This record gives sequence, C-alpha cells and structure tokens, in this order.
Amino acid sequence: MGLKHIPKDAAHQVMRRIPVGAASVEEDPHRLRYTEVQNTLRHIRQVLEERAAAELVPKLRREMLEVINAR
Repeated sequence: MGLKHIPKDAAHQVMRRIPVGAASVEEDPHRLRYTEVQNTLRHIRQVLEERAAAELVPKLRREMLEVINAR
C-alpha cells in the first residue's frame, strides 16, 4: 500500500514474509483505513442488491443487477 510498502491484507503480508501480528503492519493507519473502506463498499453493494431485489419491473431489476455486478 503506497510508498510505505505496507501489505493490504493477510495474504499479501504472508507473501512478503512479514510475521502475522507485526506492530508495524497491524497499527498502520493506512491498513486500518483500507479495511474500513472494504467494509463500506461491501455494505453499499448489499444495499444496492436489496433495492434491485425489491424492484417490481423485471427489466429495471435486470439492468440494476448488471450495473451492480459489472467489474
């Protein structure tokens, strides 16, 4: 993550051979913020999927799901 070379998740941390629980990683504000952003995006996606499921018009529901699932 950025110039500090802080791993963004546990898999990346293991790949870089940084011990799990290392203070330099676990207390890094950028790593903590990355996790918060991931949780927020997951919540937004869930809300959008609920709105699409509640849509009564099949064509609009299908379009909404296409947009939500686009990558």
